[in-house]
Amino acid sequence: MATIGAKAIPRGGNWPLGYTLIEESNPAAGAFTIISVRIDAAIAMTGVEVATFYKTDGNTFSTRNTAFIGDVPAGYSDHVVSIGAEAGDYIGCQYIGGKVSRDTSGGVGLWWLSGDHIPCSEKVFSYSSTHIISLGGGDVLPVSVAITETEVKPEVTKAAGGGGRRVLGPEVEIKPTYFGEGGGGWNVFVETELSPLLPAPEVTTDPALWIGPLSATLDGTLDSGGGIEPCDCGFEWGLTAAYGETTPTEKKETGEGFSQVITGLLPNTLYHFRALATGFGTSHGADRTFTTAAVAILATVTTDPATGRGAIAATN
Repeated sequence: MATIGAKAIPRGGNWPLGYTLIEESNPAAGAFTIISVRIDAAIAMTGVEVATFYKTDGNTFSTRNTAFIGDVPAGYSDHVVSIGAEAGDYIGCQYIGGKVSRDTSGGVGLWWLSGDHIPCSEKVFSYSSTHIISLGGGDVLPVSVAITETEVKPEVTKAAGGGGRRVLGPEVEIKPTYFGEGGGGWNVFVETELSPLLPAPEVTTDPALWIGPLSATLDGTLDSGGGIEPCDCGFEWGLTAAYGETTPTEKKETGEGFSQVITGLLPNTLYHFRALATGFGTSHGADRTFTTAAVAILATVTTDPATGRGAIAATN
């Protein structure tokens, strides 16, 4: 079983809202897909997002994959997600309401930055040693269940469990086989429904088109919807790989291309951009760059009727 982050247990304190947090303990030992995120909330949380982060330099981080959980009740809870992690990645979160449980001693350390930085690229975080928050994840669900197919009902979509999104392809009946011990103690499970766990979408950043001095057309392709379609597809762009700007999104299905025109650019300037797609989680394409065209110089020729001599005036 692969895990990441800390145990989701009650702690002596909490961390206030308005920050993006990265838990240093137990980084990913190898590549795996996180399918269960465990949180202990000191106060019920809202607008919770989680992500895997990788360090680019010192205390500088970028997100690898993200997922939106939504509401998290007070105390211990599990949430079904599907976010990829690579060796050395850390798990982090941000939220708009409530507080996550925290201890100021006994931990490895915690990175923090004011504001919502999920997703982010090349962001410099502050660091607090010995701090620890109750946030972790793994590649197995917290309870073993026997699954038997019952009735096929395609096109059924439900939201279940603390804001986590689940899509029911054929519906299945879940019969518990034993109690599972989570970070908050023993939990009793009842009959419920569980959907197939879906991967995040896959998206490609294609070369920019129609590049002028003040505008350009960004281009991308949705390679896979990951099981949820259509996906919301768009772009991040800016003067550096930290981007800072996003385009509107459009709904696309597997194999379809998408594009957005960006304006207000500076002539003869290098820009970065990457495609993004949101389905069961958000994925990003590779970073690409383009350079806007220089402003054209127009030449005006006038002829003196008396002498036949000409004059050339150059204007930008």
